[in-house]
Amino acid sequence: MIQSPNIGKASARSIPGFDFGRFIHKAHHLGYVLGGGGHAMAAGFSLTKEQLPLFTSFLNTELTKLKDAVDFRPTSLCDGYLDLRSLTPALLEEIEGLAPFGMGNPSPKFIFSDVMVESYTVIQDQHIRCRFSQGDGVVVEGIGFRLKDTPFGNALMEGKKRPLHLLASPKVDTWGGKTKITLMVEDAVVSSLQLQKAV
Repeated sequence: MIQSPNIGKASARSIPGFDFGRFIHKAHHLGYVLGGGGHAMAAGFSLTKEQLPLFTSFLNTELTKLKDAVDFRPTSLCDGYLDLRSLTPALLEEIEGLAPFGMGNPSPKFIFSDVMVESYTVIQDQHIRCRFSQGDGVVVEGIGFRLKDTPFGNALMEGKKRPLHLLASPKVDTWGGKTKITLMVEDAVVSSLQLQKAV
């Protein structure tokens, strides 16, 4: 939220099942915002300092009404499943053919199942670079940004002990005249196989 002395302006993104644009129109009608608009998945609005508590209370009330109908847990979309051995220059060339990537055309993300962390390095005390494998001799490097001291980062650092499912975007990385394929890691969960063994 960007705030002047008495008036704040904000933009927001929503989740499937909660129409934020409609919510802002209702808040405006009730006098909880000065104005605004948007659509189901995003909106912008302005309000005074005095309106902020009313707006917050109204938002919490509307979300509570939906708690049984809408799953508020964060979700991530993927474009398919890949093995590390399938990350070839030919595949990356096909993926690059879908560029340019941006807000309306995000980089493809894939799930890599039952991946082990061979080793990891913490970079600049915040990023985590890993060497991943799936037990067939193929090793691919990847990096997750600003992950140190987060549950996600801890999962990566414990990946030598238990397999993970990774959500990542493959990229071509050129450094020092050398080109290699790396993974931009966006999420990770403990493999259900490991959970079953632990039961």
